[in-house]
Amino acid sequence: MAQRGLATLLLLGLAVLVLLSLAGFLAWWTQPFEILSHFRPHYAVALSVLAAGFWVLRQRIAALVAAASVLLNVLVMAPSVASPPPQAGAEQQSALLIWANLRHNQS
Repeated sequence: MAQRGLATLLLLGLAVLVLLSLAGFLAWWTQPFEILSHFRPHYAVALSVLAAGFWVLRQRIAALVAAASVLLNVLVMAPSVASPPPQAGAEQQSALLIWANLRHNQS
């Protein structure tokens, strides 16, 4: 009985994390989805924990879904982590400064 309840909670967590992970791919469409795309490392860690939990509970299909989601998030993050930053020469260096005041009551 306790295992069934735990498995149900883990499945709910898996569904939420997979949906959030996939929603991050809609970042080009609107800002809320763009915000979700910044949490890919967090999704990967949480999905790894869920995959281990499912494996312990002998829920092999759910564990494979969680592992596939971890792999998807890692593959999306890999180019930004593995590639060296571009080198700029002295004549190519520039700076872009973006500043905004987000307070509603301007005084």
